[in-house]
Amino acid sequence: MNTSNPSAETAPTPEDAHAAWVHQAQLLLAQTPFDVQQAQAWQRDAAKSGAALSREPLAGCRQALVNQIKAVEDLQHRVQVEREASVLIAQRIEVLSTKPWQDALQSMPALGHDVAHWQAQSDTLKTLPAWAGLAPKFQQMLASAQIQLQLVWDAFGAAMALAQTASTDPTAPLPEVPVWAEQIQTLRQGPEAAPSTNAPKPNTKASETPTHQALLDQAQALLAAPEGKRVGGRKLQEQLRGLREQWKRADSAHGALPGAALFKAFDAACVALHQTVDVWLKQVKAQSEQTKAQRQALMDEVRAWTQAQAASSDWKQQARDLHAFAERWRNAGHMGEKAFAAIQPQWKTLMHEAHAALQAAQDQALLRRQAMIEEVKALAAEPVLRVAAIKALQQRWQADAQSISLDRKHEQKLWDAFRQPLDEAFARKTSARAPVAETLSEHDRRVVEAAQAVQVACEAGDATAISQALAALNAATQGVAAAAPNTDTAPVPAVSAETAVADPAPEATPTAAPKKLVAVRGDDRPGQAKGTATTAVDRSRPPRRDDKFGGARDARRDEGRFGQREERAPRGPRLGDTAFRAQRQAMELAEQHMRRLAAMAHGEVLTQVLAAWSQRQADALPTAQALGGRVNAVTRAAWVQALGAPAAPSDATALLRLEMAAEVPTPAASLDARRQLQLQLLTRRHEPAPAQTWAEDVARVLAQAHDAEQARRLQAALKVLLKR
Repeated sequence: MNTSNPSAETAPTPEDAHAAWVHQAQLLLAQTPFDVQQAQAWQRDAAKSGAALSREPLAGCRQALVNQIKAVEDLQHRVQVEREASVLIAQRIEVLSTKPWQDALQSMPALGHDVAHWQAQSDTLKTLPAWAGLAPKFQQMLASAQIQLQLVWDAFGAAMALAQTASTDPTAPLPEVPVWAEQIQTLRQGPEAAPSTNAPKPNTKASETPTHQALLDQAQALLAAPEGKRVGGRKLQEQLRGLREQWKRADSAHGALPGAALFKAFDAACVALHQTVDVWLKQVKAQSEQTKAQRQALMDEVRAWTQAQAASSDWKQQARDLHAFAERWRNAGHMGEKAFAAIQPQWKTLMHEAHAALQAAQDQALLRRQAMIEEVKALAAEPVLRVAAIKALQQRWQADAQSISLDRKHEQKLWDAFRQPLDEAFARKTSARAPVAETLSEHDRRVVEAAQAVQVACEAGDATAISQALAALNAATQGVAAAAPNTDTAPVPAVSAETAVADPAPEATPTAAPKKLVAVRGDDRPGQAKGTATTAVDRSRPPRRDDKFGGARDARRDEGRFGQREERAPRGPRLGDTAFRAQRQAMELAEQHMRRLAAMAHGEVLTQVLAAWSQRQADALPTAQALGGRVNAVTRAAWVQALGAPAAPSDATALLRLEMAAEVPTPAASLDARRQLQLQLLTRRHEPAPAQTWAEDVARVLAQAHDAEQARRLQAALKVLLKR
C-alpha cells in the first residue's frame, strides 16, 4: 500500500501513540552519545501524554532508560573523580621537584605504583558498556588527563635520570629542575662556590636599555596610529607606564639627562596619549557605578521580595523568582575586584535569607515523601493489594510534587524508591494471575483463542481476515460451538397405539341461549343482502377475566407497548474475567485496524483515480465497487469515457462546483471566481445544486488536461464526496 498518500493520514490511535513512544525510547537507547536530558524528558512527556508506563512494552523501555541514565551519570562522576586524582598525582610530582633529588628518588617507586594504578583504572572505564554513550567532553577529559599525567611522569623520570648521572659525572648535563640543578652544581664546585647574598647586583648595561630618542619614537608612533587601530584602555595605560619607566632607566643607564626639547616632546606625546586613557577610566568608572547601582537595586528588590513572600506558599513560583534573581545578578555587568568583593557577601546573605522559607518547605517535603515511601512499602507488603489506598497515596505524592519541587536528581531517586515497591507488588500479582489461565473453562478458552486469532489477523492487516476472525469471536462468545446438538443422548422411544392412554374428552359446555334481537336495520354495504340483521354487541358487561388480576390485561402486557414484543437474541454463557478482557481488547483492536484499513483503502482509491487522470488511462480507473457506494456503473462509465477522449480545454467551473459540493476550501487565487459562481447559482432556481451534479463535474474535470494544482484540489474534494 502507498502509505505516503496524504489522504490516508488518520488521527493517531492509542496503540500508535504507544508504539511511537516505544520507537522514540529505542532511538534514545541506540543514540551515541546517550543524551541524559532527552531520556529524562521522554519519561516526563510520556507520563503527561497518558502513556501506560506501567505496562509492557513501555515499562521495559522506561526501566532501560532509567538504567542507562544511572550508568551514564555514574560513569561521568567516575571520570571526574579520576581527573581530580590525576591532578593530585601531578601535584605530588611537582612537590617532589622542589625537594632534594635524593628524597625524590626515594619516593619515586611508590609514586610510580600510583601512576600505573591510576592508568589501569582509567583504562578500565573505557571498557564499560556505558562508555559508548558518554558525552564526548567526558571522554576527552579522561584522555587529556591520561596524556597530561603521562607527560609529567615521563619528564619527571627523565629529570631524575639526568640528576643521577650528573651527580656522579661532572661532565654530564644538569637536569632541568632548578632545585636539583643548583644542588648538583653546588656539589661540583664545593661550598666556597656558593653565591654570596651580599654581592652587589650588576648594573644594567647601557646597550640593553633603549635610548631616549627610541622611546620618543615609540610614544609618537602610538599617538600617530589611526583611531581604529590604536590600542586603548588598560593596554594603552600599561604601555604608557612602561615608556615612562624605561625613560627613567635610560637616564640612569646612559649617565646623562636628555635635552629639554627631547623630554618636552616625549612628555607631550605621553600627555596626549593619557587623555585617551582618562576617557577610558571615566567610562570604566561610570560603568562600574552603574553596575553597582543596578546590583544595589537588585538587592533592594530581593529584600522587598523576601518580606512580601513571608506569608506565601507558592513554592514553585518562589523557586522561579529566586532563580531569576540569581541570573540577573550573574548578568548584571562587570565591577572592580575590590567593589565586587565588598558587595558579594551582602548578596549571599540576602539570598540565604530569601531561600530560608523555601529551604524549610523543601525539608518538610522531603520528610513527607520519605514517610510516603515507608507507607507504600507497608501497602506493598500486604498479602492483598488495596488499590484504592495505593491510588490515594499516588495522588498525595503527585499533589506534593506539583506544589513544591526538589533537586531533579534527588527527586528522581525518591520517586524510584516510591515506585519500586509498587512495581514489585504488581509483578507478584501478575505472576499470581498466570496460573489462572490454566484453569479457564472450555468456553473461556475458546473465546481467548478466538481473541488471539483476531490479534493475528490485525497484525496481518487483512480486512477479510479480520472480519472472519471477528465473526468467529462472536460465535465463540455466544457459545455456538457449545450449543451444537449432542449425538450421544439416547433417542426417545416411540409410543405404540396399544399402550397409549387417551385423554378424557372435556365435558361439553352448554351454550347460552341467544339473546333477543334489539334492533334490525338494513345493511347497504356492497354485496350485503338487504334486510339482514346486524348482531348487536352487548357492551354493558366488561370482558371476562380469567383470574383475579385480569387475563386480558396480562395478554396486552405480554404484547408489549407497541404490539407483539420482539424476542431477544439468546445470550451466551457468562465469561470469566480473563476471557472478557481478551474479547474486549480484541474487539477494540479490530475496530481500530478496520478504520485504519478503510482510510488507507480510500486513500489508495484516490491515488489510483489521480494516476489514471495524469496518464489518461481509462483502464487504470478503480472499479465501481472500490470507488464506494456513491459511484455506480453509469457514473464510472462516464468517467472512463472522459479519460478515453482527448484532453478538453481547461474549465475552472467544474472544479469550483466540486469544492462547493464537498464544502472544502478554495485556494485564495480562485476565491473571487467561487463567490461569483455562488451568486450565479442563486439566480438560477431550477438548476441543480453542485451537491447533485458532482459526479458529472468529476467527469468534466477528468476530461481536461492533468494539472498538479487541480489534482490536489480534486483529491481534497473526492476525499469528502466519496465518503458521504
